Amino acid sequence: MRVAGTYGEDSATVAALTAAQLRGLHGAVFGDSSISTMTKHFPGCGPQRDGEDPRFVYGKEQDYPGGRMEEHLAPFIAAIAAGTRQILLSYGVPTWPGSAGVGFCFDRDVVTGILRERLGFDGIVSTDWGVINDLNLLGQDMPAPAWGLEELTPEQRILRALEAGVDQFGGEYRPELVVDLVRGGAVTQDRLDASAARILREKFALGLFDQRRVDVDRVPELVGQPRDVATGRELQTRSLTVLGDRIGLPLAPGTAVHLDGLDPIAFGGIATVVGPEEAQLTIVRVEAPFEPRAGGFEALFHAGSLELDDAAAAALSAKLATGSTILVVDLDRPAILRPHVEADVLIAAFGASDRAIVDGLFGRQPMEGRLPFDLPSSEAHVEASRTDVAFDTESPLFTQGFRAGG
Repeated sequence: MRVAGTYGEDSATVAALTAAQLRGLHGAVFGDSSISTMTKHFPGCGPQRDGEDPRFVYGKEQDYPGGRMEEHLAPFIAAIAAGTRQILLSYGVPTWPGSAGVGFCFDRDVVTGILRERLGFDGIVSTDWGVINDLNLLGQDMPAPAWGLEELTPEQRILRALEAGVDQFGGEYRPELVVDLVRGGAVTQDRLDASAARILREKFALGLFDQRRVDVDRVPELVGQPRDVATGRELQTRSLTVLGDRIGLPLAPGTAVHLDGLDPIAFGGIATVVGPEEAQLTIVRVEAPFEPRAGGFEALFHAGSLELDDAAAAALSAKLATGSTILVVDLDRPAILRPHVEADVLIAAFGASDRAIVDGLFGRQPMEGRLPFDLPSSEAHVEASRTDVAFDTESPLFTQGFRAGG
């Protein structure tokens, strides 16, 4: 699931793009027209055991069999150099030698030792959501992922996080617990003041004490302007990555198409949407494979195998055997596409709208994207790869940076 929240598999590319985004959000000088940025999840949550998510107990371990922690820190080092204002910590528990065996939010060696002292970060440090108290998210009861500290009380967990160097607790709504720790003498007023000062400093820098309200009268001129919407749609189209093209895009206006997984309204006035028997070609849009999980919140996380099960693979192959076909795969995570390269056109999308896809297919905007990660050729190669090592799957079907035509 967290793949969709990063810029890809190459640490140097992630570092460069993260720094560029931060500069854009901050502006030339950080002030009342800037956006305060929070970079996450420190120190990187790529090396999760079996690719699971650290929010859940079965994904809490973070492994470094290749000894590549520095590679995972590099984007954060670039973010700090670019002036990121806040850092959010990962849920995970590192398994490196000498680990305290607790989640990063509670690990002083990581928060103070690495982030504060070694990397010199003096901005706001926040926990990830709900590490202190149990939550109910989307109807699902969620125990707090206080890994290694499950038997402690919420007050004791707060104390461990404050001792680690945390300033702010994400998704928590019981400030009286902190007050009680101060009144009881477990936390000093000076320790509380250090965190409060960082948070107040940020609010002063943003001018939040000078202008107390959002200027609602300016919202129509700032939000949803046609020029901005058009720019977003253009960039979505340019992000589309053509992995294979045997029919010679772009399509001609008025082409008769049968759609599967796309909105016919997006094709209005550009193509002729027809049934499968009358179509010149079929366009299919699918999600990257994942194993559905139970529970309201947990079901949002696309995890598990990167290949379709036998039934789903057979169903998709049947759709691709109906004549000329275009297959668009939404890669919110890498996917194993070997059984589906029989499509005449294969396109990787990264959340683009159907209208943006239409613009690309019919040549209204170029599709210029390149893969941000390798696409493995088998699940066995994924399972054999090391969790912390980039480009470690044997014989990938497509490599990072690939697009058809070079």
